Amino acid sequence: MWSEEELGAIVCQLSPLELEPARGLARLAPRPAAQQQADYQDEFDASTVLYDAFRSFDGDWVVLLGPPLCNLEPAVVPALLSAFGGKSSAMAGLRRRLGIPGGTQVLSADRHTQLWIKSECDQVELPAGLFKQQLLQVRSNSHALFQGKNVIVTMSRNNELAWIGDWVRFHVETHGCNAVLLYDNASTNCRGAEIKDQIVSVRGIDAALVVDWPFKLGPGGGPHWVWDSDFGQYGMLEHARHRYLPTASAVLNVDIDELVLTTAGSSIFDLARRSDVGYVRFAGRWVENATSLMLNPPARRHKHYFYYRDGPTALPKWAVVPARCPPHAQWRVHDIAAMQPDVVASAAATLRHFKAINTNWKDERWKPEALDPAHHRIDEALVAALRIFEDGPTGARRGQIT
Repeated sequence: MWSEEELGAIVCQLSPLELEPARGLARLAPRPAAQQQADYQDEFDASTVLYDAFRSFDGDWVVLLGPPLCNLEPAVVPALLSAFGGKSSAMAGLRRRLGIPGGTQVLSADRHTQLWIKSECDQVELPAGLFKQQLLQVRSNSHALFQGKNVIVTMSRNNELAWIGDWVRFHVETHGCNAVLLYDNASTNCRGAEIKDQIVSVRGIDAALVVDWPFKLGPGGGPHWVWDSDFGQYGMLEHARHRYLPTASAVLNVDIDELVLTTAGSSIFDLARRSDVGYVRFAGRWVENATSLMLNPPARRHKHYFYYRDGPTALPKWAVVPARCPPHAQWRVHDIAAMQPDVVASAAATLRHFKAINTNWKDERWKPEALDPAHHRIDEALVAALRIFEDGPTGARRGQIT
């Protein structure tokens, strides 16, 4: 177990790489102008080349990880290979390692790019004029912090500290989570150190890291529902997979406004480990904003909400054993590409997505809602699960809606 002193000393450093603006080179948007919403260009990341450069967990490879290179590939890839002294033999090894066709140097995935180079270099000098940075530092791999742990991973921005604490506590007490990896996307309401303090204050957490992830998430699907430009979270998940979590026992990917329930009290981490393929994927239901309490936003808690409506299900999330992911798989927001979940094990898990635990960063999700017996139903399984909190579920009671 890590002491609080050791946890406080763990600092995450990234090695991002950006294009030099004066060069006039930029990533071209993949979405046609006719399908771009009003804020598309402001939200689009045209300049980030790499989110980070770090060693693989076995130490043999340098992993360069970032948004899709698109039109930047002809200029960027040769420059990076030259800086690291990439040779044809190394590229052949790269192809074997990634299981990709001969002649391909870059792993191009969904909204994401990786380049693996077999190199002993810990720092390289970059060609002048192409990049904003002159040097690229190769960071160490940090898998040892989470080795053998049940890890919950997420991205967060401006969530209330109390929400984060409750979310951690629920998954510790309900599922045996003992480690948290949280990527903070430029929060303005608190510092990363405060978030980490909140996490490690939960009894049962013995490994935690808050990663400062200041990159643009990218524009959403817009009115045409086209999802092709939201790079940030896709890069974050693969970054977590390769730099921090390759030797974790099992990993759960859910957001702060989501809680996982299982049948018969099973741990979601155990479900993933016992499954035939090491991967479970599960959808669930939306938890409505109905409550008898009129709460200011910071006072809202998961335990105040346990009503649902019949209607669309919440989008799925997943849990996985990293060691059982094939090299060509990709961790994505709602699934793992190139893996099929264990259907039987997945059926034992379900998600609860809370509309009220939200800062309206994406759309106006938080709206107080009056209890209506014609529409609202009590989620009995959720009520039972929320009893882990000292005062149990609060707000609307069974007698207040019939």
